[in-house]
Amino acid sequence: MKEAKPAINRYLFDRTVVIAAHNEQTPYDHGTGMLVRANDTPLIVTAAHVIERHDVERLQIVAQEKPSNLRAAPEEKDFMSGVSDDDLDVGYLRPSEWCLRQLAHKSWLTLDDFELFPEGLAEDLTMTFGMPEAAHKTEHGIIHLYDSFLYQTNVPEDFDWGKPGSRPLNMRMEYPERVLDVFTGEWQDLPEPYGMSGGGIWRARFKDSLFWIPARMRLIGINSMFFEEDREIQANRIEALIHLLAKDFPEADAYLDRETEALERRRS
Repeated sequence: MKEAKPAINRYLFDRTVVIAAHNEQTPYDHGTGMLVRANDTPLIVTAAHVIERHDVERLQIVAQEKPSNLRAAPEEKDFMSGVSDDDLDVGYLRPSEWCLRQLAHKSWLTLDDFELFPEGLAEDLTMTFGMPEAAHKTEHGIIHLYDSFLYQTNVPEDFDWGKPGSRPLNMRMEYPERVLDVFTGEWQDLPEPYGMSGGGIWRARFKDSLFWIPARMRLIGINSMFFEEDREIQANRIEALIHLLAKDFPEADAYLDRETEALERRRS
């Protein structure tokens, strides 16, 4: 696992961006987004609350690895959101042509990289990835660098959504203040996850793989909320995003039907 971590970070970073809200002078808030193609249309998927409060022209996509003040704006947004902890919190941006040119060095997920109804998660490794505010640095007040953070954990058996009658909209995972590094034996402080909203909850799929590669991972959720008192993060299952995409993209609609039928066959 220690040897795989740099490869996992690289794989996820290449498919992840920062969505920064600005006031024409400086960014004042940010979240995380992931690059996805649906019907060959490039999209930046995220949590709804990252984008719904801001005009599109006040959103900037930051995708550089080095400190930079170069940003690019999307041209359209759509989202589904609610007013309580149990409601929808998914959305997407449609990048402009200029924005896409700034993303030319990045990689894109497809719907085949999703897992709608994951089974056996308790026996697997789950991770959350995003761009926390704690890792946001500035130079001279105008040049910004957003770094990433990966936290690995697992989920209990009751998150096995392949079981009949077990399809919650949200999932929760622990996010403690400190963890014991299994490789060094030392305690490590975790950064507060603010800014990681819109980032991915991923399943590693290590089991039964003699030669594992990061491309085996599957996106199962979108990070949406942090409960500080409980030290838990909440995410919408990826099914919520698929329902949003299915409104405009036939590929997502067909994917939803196909995966739902496959789930029903496994249950019968």
